[in-house]
Amino acid sequence: MTIEIRLLDEGDAHLLTRVATGTFDNPVDPDGTREFLADPRHHLAVAIDDGTIVAFVSGVHYAHPDKRFPEMWINEAQVAPGYRRRGLGTAVMNAILAKARALECTEAWLITETHNEPANRLYTSMGASEGPHDGVVYTYDVGPGHPVSRRSLLVVLGASGVGKTAAVRVLGEREEAGLAIHHFDGIGVPDPDAMLRDHGGPDAWQADATRLWIERIDAAGEPRVVLEGQTRPSFVLPALADHVALRARIVLLECSPDVRAERLGGRGQRSLATEEMERWAGYLRGQADALSLPVIDTGSTSVAEVADALHEHLPPLPKPDRPG
Repeated sequence: MTIEIRLLDEGDAHLLTRVATGTFDNPVDPDGTREFLADPRHHLAVAIDDGTIVAFVSGVHYAHPDKRFPEMWINEAQVAPGYRRRGLGTAVMNAILAKARALECTEAWLITETHNEPANRLYTSMGASEGPHDGVVYTYDVGPGHPVSRRSLLVVLGASGVGKTAAVRVLGEREEAGLAIHHFDGIGVPDPDAMLRDHGGPDAWQADATRLWIERIDAAGEPRVVLEGQTRPSFVLPALADHVALRARIVLLECSPDVRAERLGGRGQRSLATEEMERWAGYLRGQADALSLPVIDTGSTSVAEVADALHEHLPPLPKPDRPG
């Protein structure tokens, strides 16, 4: 079963009644849980394995009189002992950083001990820089002008029939500065037997293919890129962790089942309008909501209007080095 990465909200307190041993320092307190989740400035990203929370990162975003934009303080992070060295720390950290970006924070920061080698390895591997303090302070520059960011990536996701390919094609035709367009299936989709033999199953193939696409995009060095297709946002986020030069955003396109069936029928693919496809569409929406990703409804809008909306989500090209 795939481990789910999600940001909890006020209605998710019940999920914290099942927590793996060693995930938190102390037993979860029901009153503290309700107070935390009810505060919109508090954020908790978790990894859930079959209903049990096995990793988390907590954070608080805040304003300050001498700062125009908010910052995110990352308070605590932990992975249960039996789940370490599986990328879950990176995944929940990426979820918190994605939330910081959605809130237009300019920086996310945390403090850890110098002797905490696993934590130090994780934070530095994700692009954190060590601050000039007596303790060890790591900061993530999640605002415009990241000193190591040189390229932008928009990941457009959605189930079959939502209009991803058409909207991205129009977007690419409009962009005068040039926009490299890549289609997820362009990497080749093996048959189910090959997925099982070479990757361990369809979900594992999708995760591997997502990592391969991000590696290819980073290696190509194209300044502005759109990747459209079908994969889980929770696969995209950890795939981006080792590619800090990519300033990325994820957008989900969706439409009603009737609209999807009509579109698929119009292109001779009505066989794809199945209950399984509807479950997949619902799953993608659930991940988008959990990670606070933008969602564009394509059902009642033209292709041109969807392209307009995607244009608004294109990450800006990062600025050159900041003046020293």
